[in-house]
Amino acid sequence: MKTLIIVRHAKSAKGDPGRRDFDRPLSGRGKRDAPVIARRLKTAGAVPEITVSSPALRARQTAEAMADGMALAADAVRYEDELYSAGLEELVRAVRALEPGTSTGLLVGHNPGVSALAGWITNGTVGELPTCAAVVADFDIAEWREVGAGTAAVRIYEYPKKGD
Repeated sequence: MKTLIIVRHAKSAKGDPGRRDFDRPLSGRGKRDAPVIARRLKTAGAVPEITVSSPALRARQTAEAMADGMALAADAVRYEDELYSAGLEELVRAVRALEPGTSTGLLVGHNPGVSALAGWITNGTVGELPTCAAVVADFDIAEWREVGAGTAAVRIYEYPKKGD
């Protein structure tokens, strides 16, 4: 059994003509939402052993808020450059490359890629993910390389406006 938590980064600040997209930080709302989602996941027992994240500032801040909210070790977050503009194919490769001994992994990324991944592994059960949405997907597989289309079942679907 493997579990993948897919998180779309929290709400980011509006674009600034003097700032690269890569460097956009979280907005005030994003800074509030990420710890809330982290607490909900932790309460539900969805806590990763490893987090892989896009290195873009808004994704990094989301991954750090998730790690803090779940009391994960600082070295539990890894940043992978290819996740910044990743589509489905790159995200699937990243998931399949998770360490074999890892039971639960967390992936923090951007749309449209993360929504495509969530939809692909669940046969379309999940649609477009709003900012800071989290999908906890369970796989009845022994190894991450077995992840494929329709191989996961959604256990948890959280997003900020869902409420407590």
